[in-house]
Amino acid sequence: MEIHNTLNWLFERYLEDPVKSWDITLCNNKEENDRDKTHAFGKHLTRKGYVKNVHYTKTGFECCITTLGILQVSNLLDELKYKILEAYSEDQKNSAVEILDIESKHFQRVLDTTSYLKRMGLIECIIKENDVLIKPTSFGEEWYKNNRKVFA
Repeated sequence: MEIHNTLNWLFERYLEDPVKSWDITLCNNKEENDRDKTHAFGKHLTRKGYVKNVHYTKTGFECCITTLGILQVSNLLDELKYKILEAYSEDQKNSAVEILDIESKHFQRVLDTTSYLKRMGLIECIIKENDVLIKPTSFGEEWYKNNRKVFA
């Protein structure tokens, strides 16, 4: 099993349903399924921090990709980081749901994105029932100011 292909596959599934765990044996259906190898591979992905919500099954390994896993295969979080900081700085918007324009059934994506940005020290946030209110930190404001021309 190959890490990059598996993370790409998990990322595509995450965009479909960010709370569901997926069986990684389904992304490598051309290979003969070896439960022990699949479990060892899943354990490796977990140790690296690329997956969460892990569940070892009799025939496979179910999991969901983490933001660290997403960073390995996509620049989506960088794009969303810029989009959030731009919306707050330029338009005074503070609703992450409004800024990201993500359906309510995919609210987990909003939580994952804002949690990641908070861990990076770029924003402070207040989690509400169906929204996350954001405010850039001074570091986030500085990052936006320094990167505005790069992303524009």
